[in-house]
Amino acid sequence: MPHVPDRDGIREQLAATLGPNTYNRLVESVPDTRRRGRLRFWQEELLCRAGPVGPPLATAEEFLRVFDRATVLSVPSEPLTREVYLREVEQWPYAIFSPGVTPAEWAATAWEINRVREELSGEMARTVSKCGELAYTGEYLRFLSESLSVPRQVELYLHIRGRCVTREPEFRPGFERSFPACVPLLPPSLTRQQLLDVLGLAEEEYHRQTAGLAQFGPDSVGPDPGAGGEIPF
Repeated sequence: MPHVPDRDGIREQLAATLGPNTYNRLVESVPDTRRRGRLRFWQEELLCRAGPVGPPLATAEEFLRVFDRATVLSVPSEPLTREVYLREVEQWPYAIFSPGVTPAEWAATAWEINRVREELSGEMARTVSKCGELAYTGEYLRFLSESLSVPRQVELYLHIRGRCVTREPEFRPGFERSFPACVPLLPPSLTRQQLLDVLGLAEEEYHRQTAGLAQFGPDSVGPDPGAGGEIPF
């Protein structure tokens, strides 16, 4: 019978594979995971990158079983300069936000890195696809609002809407509260006919599909083109 690592063994393997900085981010995400009851996309991506380390960690329950009460690893300190920050963010885009540490102008520069912008914009679109709103802390959204130029804020809105077109009535109010500077430049909300044109549906077909999805709950509001296979739940 193959040996199945215990919780400490799984932690050790993950730390060795991912490195202490990335491992520590998983440890620090425990409170958020417990509150949300599910894994974020970046956690799933990191755990997939680590490869098999024992029992699968595909759900919040499995993740918390391993990481509950885990402690962060000590990491040799390196002065946080603009160059160090940009290097770390390019390697791991979710490091863009360090409360009270990261200057907004550094984050604005980091957002101009294609991989960083695409990864974070895509993650926000996946979150809206699943939750119907920008389910992030106010602190994080304020940081982005202070960091991103107004054109980049508008671009972010259009990216999310393009991936979650049926979710616009749900996420737009929260987006406008979080990014007030760009509100005058946002396009009008799609009309019903524009939505039907984007979906390629007639009114009757749209009603039939949404009526069928309604049995699964209020978040099932119709197909989202370009949602990368994610189900809006």
